[in-house]
Amino acid sequence: MSNVATAILAEPKVLNVDMVRALHIVNRTVRWLRSNRQKAISIDIRAARPTLTVPPGNLDFLIAAGHGFNARPFGDGHKLCSVIVDGCAIQWTEWRRA
Repeated sequence: MSNVATAILAEPKVLNVDMVRALHIVNRTVRWLRSNRQKAISIDIRAARPTLTVPPGNLDFLIAAGHGFNARPFGDGHKLCSVIVDGCAIQWTEWRRA
């Protein structure tokens, strides 16, 4: 690492070590999603764990590849689902079919 980069990371302002780590995790995960023909519609790198939101659909590959699958039901018939893949939370909404 160059002296300039070391100086920038040594005195964190907005782009600190945690932010760079979160950007790296998100970039790697978005590339993996693209390789599986999926896209991220929302990215949050400020959360405790970087979080991507993907559109609903056939997401069985996410459940198979990740760990910690969670489906939180809500009273109006939708579920907020999430899974952890490579240090990144990926979430989507499922709606009850009529």
